[in-house]
Amino acid sequence: MSDQENQFCFVPEEKPSVNLDSRNGEKFSFFLRVVCLCVLCLGVGVWFASKRFDRDISSSRTIQSIPPSSDSTAEMINLEPFFVLLKSEEGTQLTKVEVNLQVDHSQVSNEIQESINKIRDHLVFILSNRDVSVFSDLESRRFLEEEIANQLNLFLVAGKIENVQLKETFLN
Repeated sequence: MSDQENQFCFVPEEKPSVNLDSRNGEKFSFFLRVVCLCVLCLGVGVWFASKRFDRDISSSRTIQSIPPSSDSTAEMINLEPFFVLLKSEEGTQLTKVEVNLQVDHSQVSNEIQESINKIRDHLVFILSNRDVSVFSDLESRRFLEEEIANQLNLFLVAGKIENVQLKETFLN
């Protein structure tokens, strides 16, 4: 026999079949377990973090922007005037702001005097994000005064600020 007479026929070798569906199912099951574990850990973390801040988020702290009452226990604290740049249509406007705080008792007054710099910095931060028009509209002004009282009450432990009064002087 010559080499020309022999023809070779190559037949691919058969490999054992692998069930791809079972491997994909295992991968999906593993992925689902990892996602569930992450969600569970995140939920537990949020739950523990929220327990520390329950004192700060109190629905019993309602602040009314009304003139101070003649209550004998209430005390007025006049903060030193400070300057803040407010947004306006022309850009920014330098404004002198005087803040009066009505507190429920003298312990709060002492606490405010101890952290006066932090409170003043926070007031400047709140007001610098506002527009000049907030002082011309009574409803917007009252909303701002309530927001300031709520934010400052987060700093206090001994009592609360009952009322905030703002007096502004536009300089330019």
